[in-house]
Amino acid sequence: MATLLHPAKLATMNNMAVVAVSRRFSSRDPGKTFPNPSMVPVTFPKCYRRRMSKGCDYCIKPGYRSRLENEHHDDTGFRDEWQREVYVYAAELMQHERLASVIDIGCGSGFKLVSLLGEFETAGVEVPPAYDLVRSTYPERTWFHWTEMPKPGMRADLVMASDVIEHFPDPGDLLAMIQAIPSRYVVLSTPERDLIRGKSDFGPPENPAHCREWNSDEFRRYASLHFDVIDHAITNREQGTQLVLCRPR
Repeated sequence: MATLLHPAKLATMNNMAVVAVSRRFSSRDPGKTFPNPSMVPVTFPKCYRRRMSKGCDYCIKPGYRSRLENEHHDDTGFRDEWQREVYVYAAELMQHERLASVIDIGCGSGFKLVSLLGEFETAGVEVPPAYDLVRSTYPERTWFHWTEMPKPGMRADLVMASDVIEHFPDPGDLLAMIQAIPSRYVVLSTPERDLIRGKSDFGPPENPAHCREWNSDEFRRYASLHFDVIDHAITNREQGTQLVLCRPR
């Protein structure tokens, strides 16, 4: 991974060792605003530039095998066992930047969105059965079916998709939806393949609901094709979660 502005520090969250986001929201210089405008440097090796022009590998190393027919992942039985720190990161960002609204694409059971970002204006996007669950569990909140997206006039200060992109046969479909929603920031997380499978892994993913998985360098490159990446970190080493914070172009 590229060197970030502030050193990563260890934190304990839900009895798990978590590598905290390396650019914290309390700047060392109180006069500076977050995020720092400098970008994470991204370079594209020749092999990636050639293959990306074909639009077929999503910046993943040559020889990697994706799964194009994946199983549907039913997230209704989960609360905050996975990616909790991604939502904590989003909450800290929103508090520091005085953001007011968030759209969570692939919100699952809705528990993390409501419990950790409930002080803000929230909207969640899902498909059944999770869509039916969130509507009945949190009827006072705003929920959208995937087929409704993006709705005309929809906007938010933050758009996030926590461990969603790996479920898309064409992840460009997800990113196109995000780009169609005017926002100030975008947060994306996904498994870090080298952490969970090792550097010798060439797919397909062990999880039958995943189409493909990226290592840190690959995911930063792929996200940088669509957004300006301003932070990139491993947020949970035990679960192998990586996160990018981006600005829309």
